[in-house]
Amino acid sequence: MVNDRTSNGRAPTATPANTDTTAAILTAAAQEASADSGVRADLLGEYLPTMLAAAATGRRPDRDELDASRRLSAHAACAGEPLSDLVDLYMSATRALWPHLPQLVRTSRAAALTPRDPMAMGSAVLRAADDTMGAIAAGFSDAQRRMVQREETQRREFVDDLLGGQAEVGRLVERAEQFGLRLASGHVVAVLQAADPVTDTSRITAWTEASLRTRFPDSDLFVTTKDGRLLTIVAVGPPGTAAANGAVARVGESVTVVARRAYAASHRAPAWQVGVGRPHPGPRGVLLSYNEAREALDLAGRLTITTPLVAAGDLLVYRVLLRDQAAMADLVRAVLLPLEQAHTGPEPLLDTLSAYFACGCVAAAAARQQRLSVRAVTYRLSRVRALTGYDLTVPLHRLTVEVAVIGARLLGWPTQPLPPPDQA
Repeated sequence: MVNDRTSNGRAPTATPANTDTTAAILTAAAQEASADSGVRADLLGEYLPTMLAAAATGRRPDRDELDASRRLSAHAACAGEPLSDLVDLYMSATRALWPHLPQLVRTSRAAALTPRDPMAMGSAVLRAADDTMGAIAAGFSDAQRRMVQREETQRREFVDDLLGGQAEVGRLVERAEQFGLRLASGHVVAVLQAADPVTDTSRITAWTEASLRTRFPDSDLFVTTKDGRLLTIVAVGPPGTAAANGAVARVGESVTVVARRAYAASHRAPAWQVGVGRPHPGPRGVLLSYNEAREALDLAGRLTITTPLVAAGDLLVYRVLLRDQAAMADLVRAVLLPLEQAHTGPEPLLDTLSAYFACGCVAAAAARQQRLSVRAVTYRLSRVRALTGYDLTVPLHRLTVEVAVIGARLLGWPTQPLPPPDQA
């Protein structure tokens, strides 16, 4: 009986008598496959000798050969070669080698060879090719997953540094370019905040980027998430120009339209709102616009502004009011604290005052907004006058009470107690 295995347990490879001829055939097959697929021939590695061994001996690729195929496919993935082109390279190589296999097998001097019919030879080659293709697909997939994870890590670190305000500016500008941002330009940031956290894999994230790339095809654009919020950074040109101001409105409207469409398709649409900052130049400008967008959302929550879009530029007066919280707390204390004497507490009276001022001081409109009768609204307004001494028909009194009501909302009163005068 002929021993058909070597001392190390591996079936012998085919060793044709004329090695020069074999090498020439293998090289020609590799070159032909490379020309057909457009992929470098060196990415075949030892694939063709392995196929020749399978045809001559029936041997399947061993672990070392499969690992080599995985490494080659991973290298191809990192080099940007599509998997389809890589598979085309290997299949083209198999096709180019196939007509020469009978001749190469007949002239082989491998010690353990037995005559093989064409069907058996073809079956062995296809099985070996299938094993190799599996290794190639696995190696390519693993490499792509590692690249995606590495890119996600780099992207997340960039976002944290960009919005953290501590990174070195020069390095930050260099890193921004790989994500399509030229930070020397003016940028505006829109922030979508929803009851359900938004992630990089959320449907609305992809929709927002696609929509904005359509509306701003020539602008730098970066869509990401941070702390459960969706962030959109768009280049809008030099701040203070009409073009930049118009772009701010379009950015906010675009994100709002996408959010409305995305959440309308949801079975359980969460509460959501979009805040948009003002345009600012340079790397720190992105951080400034981001902080303004977040502050706009915070102010909207305090002031019970429920519009889908809130712009930081429209809320500047409230930032002014908050700048001196001690004075604001003193105003609320002096004007509105007497409302605590009402048997219902101050909250219903504050709600009515807010609606009254929001409706242009028209009692009927405030009544419709609050779903009260006009009589109930006028009664509450009269109670405000009785308790505070401020007459809302007097312009100065009306302004004082309106600013105090705004201050109460900003400070969270009466839900939150006013700070003591020496701590405000």
